[in-house]
Amino acid sequence: PPAAPAGMMTEELVRYFRRPAALWWALLAVPWLGLGALAADPHGGGVVQAWALGAFALWGGAAVVAGTRVVPALRRIGSTLVRSAGAVEPGALDGAARARVARWGQVASRGAALCDVLFFLALALMIWQP
Repeated sequence: PPAAPAGMMTEELVRYFRRPAALWWALLAVPWLGLGALAADPHGGGVVQAWALGAFALWGGAAVVAGTRVVPALRRIGSTLVRSAGAVEPGALDGAARARVARWGQVASRGAALCDVLFFLALALMIWQP
């Protein structure tokens, strides 16, 4: 397929980085809703089960990583790429700005990978309930 014009790529960057990870805080609701469901179950073991506490801790760890590493890095990338009047062409960034965007991209990528692992482990605990 032919390559997309530079204007389309810039438009996509602007669209994404205007509000990156706008609803990331919704991650915080999931474990609380799960604990509420466990507390309301009259025949279950309640919230003091080891698997439930472990899943809650893993999910909380992922939320901390997302809130302290991933989201701030995405916002820093956005503040570099997106200006109030439009966008900066990625090729037009100077060397220092390009290096900052690359570093923040690496932080966001590694943090997101760690979140994925933590979410998978929490999900495994919730499914198999060892």
